[in-house]
Amino acid sequence: AAALFYIVTGGDIGDFLEKNGIDINDLWKNTATVTDGELEVHVIDIGQGDSALLFCGEETMLIDGGKIKNNQKLISRLKELNVTHLDAVICSHPDEDHCGGLSAVLASTRTDAFYCSVDSWHTKVFSDVTKYVEQQGISVTVPQAGDSFAFGEASVEFLGPVEDYGDDPNEGSLVARVRYGETSFLFTGDMGFEAEDDMLAAGVDVSATVLKVAHHGSAGSSSTEFLQAVHPQYAVISVGADNDYGHPTEAALNRLAACGIPVYRTDLLGEIIAVSDG
Repeated sequence: AAALFYIVTGGDIGDFLEKNGIDINDLWKNTATVTDGELEVHVIDIGQGDSALLFCGEETMLIDGGKIKNNQKLISRLKELNVTHLDAVICSHPDEDHCGGLSAVLASTRTDAFYCSVDSWHTKVFSDVTKYVEQQGISVTVPQAGDSFAFGEASVEFLGPVEDYGDDPNEGSLVARVRYGETSFLFTGDMGFEAEDDMLAAGVDVSATVLKVAHHGSAGSSSTEFLQAVHPQYAVISVGADNDYGHPTEAALNRLAACGIPVYRTDLLGEIIAVSDG
């Protein structure tokens, strides 16, 4: 039987089902252990930044937290989704538009594990993040390529970076794939062509069902070769409306289109939710 896999924009699954004439009881009937056996990924509409909230069984994980100025939006969304505990937080890299909102989250939400590409950085924003990590009684874990951990019935694999990029936080972004049954989600932070090429040269399997497009769709990320290797069924771009960087760029969008990959954008669609039964 085909696996249940659907993407919802705008953040309301109920509206999606109603508009598409789907009876929730039929959905439950035709899907094995849907309530206990699904992975749900929310790509939050966080403006010009990244933040994704994942649920699998009774476990919850946050990947990145957007900018400081949007931290109340993030906290409000966590409250709306009844998130009072995070089994893991992944900070792809210490840029403010990825780590800024994490201080507020860590200050108010019990967290069991914190992963980041670095354990210290020369900015107050990231120092504040690590301060709250320490107050949680945990430490920053800097994973290596090949490390993994269980997330409910899913697994989280760190695929990159495969090289040391020194003071370049973007290329040094953590690349994490969340695998659940036959479906998978690839989170790429702000990695660029160099890190992509190095991963491909190292023979890393980067294939995934859904790609979180790197660096908000910048011109220097998502090469044709990398997109072909990932071969996703869907791509999601987390980006702010009318941002100063011109993201997503025409160059990146053209490469995605040439590869035949449907693109979902938070600036146009709001929060995007993907759900899979594996």
